[in-house]
Amino acid sequence: MRGRIAAGALGALLVLSSLLVAPAAAASPIVARASFPEIDASDRGTDVVLLQLLLRSHAGRYRIVRGLEPTGTIDTPTRLALLLFQRTHGLRPDARMDARTWSALAPEIGRGDSGPAVEALQLAIHRKLGWDVPLDGSFGSATERVVRRFQKEVGLRPTGRVSTTTWRVLAWHYERPSFALPGLCDYSTINGREANWATSSVVAWLERAATIFHERTGMTIAVGDLSRRFGGPLPGHRAHDRGIEADLRPIRTDGRQCTVRGTFAGSSVYHRNATRRMIRALESASEERLTWVVFNDPALVAEGLTTPDASHADHLHLVWCDLSARDILYRCAR
Repeated sequence: MRGRIAAGALGALLVLSSLLVAPAAAASPIVARASFPEIDASDRGTDVVLLQLLLRSHAGRYRIVRGLEPTGTIDTPTRLALLLFQRTHGLRPDARMDARTWSALAPEIGRGDSGPAVEALQLAIHRKLGWDVPLDGSFGSATERVVRRFQKEVGLRPTGRVSTTTWRVLAWHYERPSFALPGLCDYSTINGREANWATSSVVAWLERAATIFHERTGMTIAVGDLSRRFGGPLPGHRAHDRGIEADLRPIRTDGRQCTVRGTFAGSSVYHRNATRRMIRALESASEERLTWVVFNDPALVAEGLTTPDASHADHLHLVWCDLSARDILYRCAR
């Protein structure tokens, strides 16, 4: 009898052991690749607004500096609030957003919650996904529905609650520029709208440059391939895989760069001075994060504005640096 009991107990232990060591279900490729975006003073756009709204959600408890508004830029109130939050939570007080700061800042929220954190969620869904969602700061059934939809689409369990993992994938998610802006247009490639995605900062830098350029010249920046929605290989390219690269057409003397292809440096319709001004506007808008412009115009190469490449005589290839990049091609100098 004692032996049978021991054998039974041993069997139960083996079953329990197998359950304890059984590997967890593999994360979806999207979830596995997603990481919180690193943000510093030069960043702008949707991810910065998320940061600002999340800081405001902690304002009462931690007496975060007043005057913090969702401007989309790292202004003085945002920097002070972030420093205070980091000190309060035992994080390195450097006013830069990394994964640890994001994780401490983004609360778990769900149906029935309200306030700036819910506003941040709704704004991210609206801007990054383009989905209809109430922008009222109240986590009701409509918001829960789109959260479930997003979770299911990226490979998360559709709980309808926003955990750190859901925040991470949503913050990492790319977005599209607004081609409704008067200084920005989309020219078609073989990849179509599938390739119109970039990081929030790249989108914001492009849109800001387009506004600057249009105000100064009345002309439009023509944007081709950026990246896919979740990055990864893009047909026809060796790069464009991480949301920080863009192809642009050079400016034409007749202003038809949005609709006419095949404008080569040196051709009679090529507008070198306007192309130069476009590059300057992009540099100014990107605040030193635009690190590489490839375009085979000998004059602009001689000026140090572009890098020569025979395959880039009819379009410019731009690369912005990534704060978290290990690849030297994408690493920031500072």
